[in-house]
Amino acid sequence: MLAGEHPREMISAETMFTFIKFVCEKKENAAKRLLESNKFRIIVNANPNGRIQVEKGDYCKRSNLNDVDINRNWDYFFGKEITLFEENSGKSAFSEIETTFIRDAIKEFNAKLFLTMHSGTLALFHPYAYLTEEGRKFYIKLLIELKIILKINIF
Repeated sequence: MLAGEHPREMISAETMFTFIKFVCEKKENAAKRLLESNKFRIIVNANPNGRIQVEKGDYCKRSNLNDVDINRNWDYFFGKEITLFEENSGKSAFSEIETTFIRDAIKEFNAKLFLTMHSGTLALFHPYAYLTEEGRKFYIKLLIELKIILKINIF
């Protein structure tokens, strides 16, 4: 699970902290079930230097310190359909230290599902960026558990 690629989406990282707290406290049966049958690798803040810039007042910053949108610095569709400066994908796929770190962490963990957390002005988004068949089943199960945990309608 990944949050904080876009520094201005501060609520994404904060939501990830809330999820970690919920799971680690294990007060709810849903949290216990999640931990009994799953392993998580969580990167709470994928762009810490960009986050510092936002906290210093650059409230709309979307990129890292090299002005690269690390959400666009992957090899999948690298450089395609980029029209806005703030979506600069960089010199090449994985040219940025942040995406190289995330890529290597995912490979080392052997992830079945790669879930990213993003936010807008009125919503949180959780697109999956990679999914095996086993991961698809986990994703559906996770959404159902989150619906129960957060007592919200997500379908």
